[in-house]
Amino acid sequence: MKILFAILLFAVAGRECENRAALQNTGQKENISFQYKALSRGSFYEVVISPETISVQKSRDKAAKTLAKMDDKDWQDLLAVLDKIDVTQIRELKAPTDKRLYDGAAHAELIITREGKAYRTSGFDHGYPPEEVEPLVKTILALAETVEKQ
Repeated sequence: MKILFAILLFAVAGRECENRAALQNTGQKENISFQYKALSRGSFYEVVISPETISVQKSRDKAAKTLAKMDDKDWQDLLAVLDKIDVTQIRELKAPTDKRLYDGAAHAELIITREGKAYRTSGFDHGYPPEEVEPLVKTILALAETVEKQ
């Protein structure tokens, strides 16, 4: 009888651990967001991506255009690119060009929010991100284009 009780106890405990792991994985998806901004004196461009939505705002005076449902494949592709980046070090990345310093390009910034903590890049020229985050920026801008086309 004790053996049967022990087996039953381990089965229930194992299933509970699987349920917690599944909840943590879905929670992890919900606790990540991306924000890309490009600003200059005469222009404004902002993309905000969460697991549910993609918003694009092209003017300070106009409301953002939002795609209400984020495609799961696009979200997984975005997370796959993010996994290749050490977000704790993105503040230290150097911009490859400095056109933003003399109004030759819009000033851009990438903000990744994970588990309530925001990780920001240093400023860089719009269109010329640091090499380490370039695939992520390109993926974000490509997703933004899908919203703009609608």
